[in-house]
Amino acid sequence: MGINMKTTIKDLARESGFSVATVSLALSDKPSRVNTETIQKIRKLAKKMNYTPNRLAAGLATQKSKMIGFVTDDFSNTYISANFMAIDMELQKSGYLLMASSAVRDTEYAEFAIKNLVSSGVDGIIYNKSAHTKMSELDKRIGDYLEQSGLPVVSCDNPLYEKYGVGVKFDYCKGGYLATKHLIENGHKKIGCLAGDINLQVTADRFEGYRSALKEAGIAFDPDLVYYGNYSIGSGGEALPYLLGQGVTAIFAFNDQMAFGIYKEAQKYHVSIPGDLSVIGFDNTQFCDVLDAPLTSVGSFSSNAMGVVVAKKMVELIEQKEKADRERIVFEPSLFLRGSTAERK
Repeated sequence: MGINMKTTIKDLARESGFSVATVSLALSDKPSRVNTETIQKIRKLAKKMNYTPNRLAAGLATQKSKMIGFVTDDFSNTYISANFMAIDMELQKSGYLLMASSAVRDTEYAEFAIKNLVSSGVDGIIYNKSAHTKMSELDKRIGDYLEQSGLPVVSCDNPLYEKYGVGVKFDYCKGGYLATKHLIENGHKKIGCLAGDINLQVTADRFEGYRSALKEAGIAFDPDLVYYGNYSIGSGGEALPYLLGQGVTAIFAFNDQMAFGIYKEAQKYHVSIPGDLSVIGFDNTQFCDVLDAPLTSVGSFSSNAMGVVVAKKMVELIEQKEKADRERIVFEPSLFLRGSTAERK
């Protein structure tokens, strides 16, 4: 059986009768001297022969690979995966390919992943790894390396890189405040706090909002009402019996996934949501609406809004001629009321 070789520009030139230079110009999106009829003929032939451009070869000629590196530490998180899909789809509109690498939290692999992406010739880096409340030596090395690479960097919820590029983040503090205030306005005073990793900035910001709303309402902060999970469904389930044991009437989960874990475990304890327990999540993911009692959550009006902005800003950074000062974009949170919260009985 013969091997199907990849169609090249030389193959198209031979079949079409035009020169390699003419074929190359016809297939590019740049203005050229090639007339419209010839361009259409060559592109029709390219489609027929299943021609796919060689990105590496094109990159050598243009000094642009049209590839973007993406680094995150938790693809299992539905919020991050939704953002990834939004970024990828938006970048494709401008002809860019997204190369993803998973960097396990708190390990050297984050540095390894970034160096691999840079050495692969990417035109920019989207850094979606969770930031710590205190910068580690690893974080500092990564920041220094990115700065030395000269590549534009768009960071998501991570102030690590403060040089050339764009920093996009969500106002998690305000979001935590809105979630807690909503529960207080429904008469709840003993509000459980299902937090994430306390060493992460996104956790610290949500926690600050939670405490701020309690203080505003004159409710004393009780550390016994706080359970530290890890943003997974499993840790949400583990938190429920502890928080029920503390007598809470409502729970603010720091992300929707942990809230889903509460739902799952509530069935075992015959706890009705919101009849016996009000629950509010964070991120406003697409699965909030499919639950028996749709989950009230804090987030953006569009789950992919941040991803679209990240992609557009990355393309702008790559294609602009001069470096500009670092730009910071903050997304404001909104409260999405559904069926998982109710007035305290």
